[in-house]
Amino acid sequence: MNENNHIREFTMNNSGQGPLKTPGLGDISLFSELPKSSRFHQGSDDWEEGWVQKPRLTARELAMIGLTNLLTDMPNWHIGVFNDKDTAIWHEMAMKNKLISEKAWEWCLAELRDKARLFSTTNRVLALDAGACVSKSDTTVPKTLTRDLYTTIAELRRQFDKNDWQICRRDQQVVNLVDPSLYPLVYGKTKVLLEGGKVYLNGFSKSYGQGITTEIPRVHPKGSNVTGAASALKRLGVPFYNDEDLYRWSTNYQWLPCEIEFDGNSDTSVRIASYINNLHPIKNKPLYGMTEKLIELVIEPWNDCLLRGEHGRVPTRIRTYGTVDQEEELGESLASTERSHDNDPKHPEPGTAFTYEEWKEGRNGKSIVGQAVWEGLPEHAWRSEGVHEYIDTDHEFYSISLQESFREKGLQVFVQIGSIELGEWDKPFPGSDWDIDGTRSEHIAATSIYFYDVQNIENMQISFRQKTYMSESAYHRSDDNLFAKTFGIEEDGYYDDEGFHFAPATQDLGSIAVKQERLLSWSNALQYKLEPFTRSSLTESGHARFIKVMLVDPHYRICSTQNVPPQRHDWWANEVLGKEILGGKLPEELLNMIDKVVDEWPIGRDEAKRDRDNLLEEHRWAKEAEVRLTEACSSLSNFLPIQ
Repeated sequence: MNENNHIREFTMNNSGQGPLKTPGLGDISLFSELPKSSRFHQGSDDWEEGWVQKPRLTARELAMIGLTNLLTDMPNWHIGVFNDKDTAIWHEMAMKNKLISEKAWEWCLAELRDKARLFSTTNRVLALDAGACVSKSDTTVPKTLTRDLYTTIAELRRQFDKNDWQICRRDQQVVNLVDPSLYPLVYGKTKVLLEGGKVYLNGFSKSYGQGITTEIPRVHPKGSNVTGAASALKRLGVPFYNDEDLYRWSTNYQWLPCEIEFDGNSDTSVRIASYINNLHPIKNKPLYGMTEKLIELVIEPWNDCLLRGEHGRVPTRIRTYGTVDQEEELGESLASTERSHDNDPKHPEPGTAFTYEEWKEGRNGKSIVGQAVWEGLPEHAWRSEGVHEYIDTDHEFYSISLQESFREKGLQVFVQIGSIELGEWDKPFPGSDWDIDGTRSEHIAATSIYFYDVQNIENMQISFRQKTYMSESAYHRSDDNLFAKTFGIEEDGYYDDEGFHFAPATQDLGSIAVKQERLLSWSNALQYKLEPFTRSSLTESGHARFIKVMLVDPHYRICSTQNVPPQRHDWWANEVLGKEILGGKLPEELLNMIDKVVDEWPIGRDEAKRDRDNLLEEHRWAKEAEVRLTEACSSLSNFLPIQ
């Protein structure tokens, strides 16, 4: 059996017109994947079929994107970048970083001015943009919408009783008012409209009790690169499932997205067409409208950040397969490279192999130091998969328009409304581990998070990192210390029993500050984590409150709230036992008896909490396995020894 036979073209349909056909339901395997050319990149563990940054970024390029990220947080930076007095101050500040040379500064200044011109029309900035990118904006969301979100979500908080608070708290500091991990699709338990039909937003209460109980998906006998992955994970001591492919999928749970339709009022105007899981569509109707407006505003940032196939969105600024001393040894008569300080090693300079203007046009295929050619091997051999597989070409730019490509089909999104609450006696927030949203079962391609209310919080940041591939055979290695500093891997990677060095499979791109009214969007190809932070004033409480929207790759259709009648007992009880139906006709004692007899049907709080805890445990091990794997090595291939 071909281990990749789960990668193929197939047709999905969850419209309700005919039997449901989505991964895990109908006749489609849960593990079926579209070819990389037919979908977006999904998750940092999308190793075999997705994008990875090649070649590895140099330490200097990382410093450059860090500088532009810092400066684009300055007040009125888009004006100051054209003012010589302001840029002189920035220059003095930038030169304190040993990795920022004069040439690096000149490149950054040119790039900042181009970013400012684009900002004047989009109100957003692409930050940490090297391969993948993060879109950041403090002005995309109108202040009126921010105020409405603040007021309406505050009312949602007031709706919660003691039992609600017990279930929505992940711990003492993290609270999710709307949590996609509650009342998910549970294989073997959830009733789904498998034979057709759909749950309408305005008539959802008519669907209670409908549907057929789902079957548990059959575990696929093969996965993508899982044999080597399982071996590596076992060596590293990671607890692992019997079926090694389960660390990236779930055969037990799937979050339920809501359906989004383009309504035609404007290019990106949308309406929510099925209920947001755990957000009552009647009680919280105003919040539905605000969420629609927010989704409309994040479509263009998603267009900027989504990754397709094997190609990143931003070309590499400094391309090299060796260090500056090797450039001289190899006789590369390129532009000179200077030291930032006398005691520092030389670092390759931007503008050496190609100019800034060439880079803007994507003509960045030349290298300062070319790839290594192994003595005694013909070129076709050292370019083969068993040795290394870099083929340096110019960058291929591409554009994405969700509103054009999926106008008829629509989108699917997960919505989370949460907060981090620091009370007067709470310790600082400890930060989070490296994370990606969902599992492969959710097919999440991009995420946006909007911080509508940040109070008394100091130094809150989200860090990002991306996959990279560093085939040892492609690089010249004469001075390990200099090489490690050039590529920023002094303390990363590991040596195996035979003394071969494995470079880390990820590169930290940097951190972006969290602040009031900031909107961040990124591809799910990036791993992210929340850094530790505390309160500005330790005598007062503080909080960071947000609404998060996660995009299902629209090339797919997965089972959604359009296909699953609401599962919450409290929704059913309020609807059926409320005043409009039985509540106005029967005495309270009889209503209580009915409620007791139905035994929290369809699903009560305690059962939902158990499901959520089990789902989160699956997510935790999936992410733990993925992070351990990516931190261990950049490839499971056989590397050639360093010569």
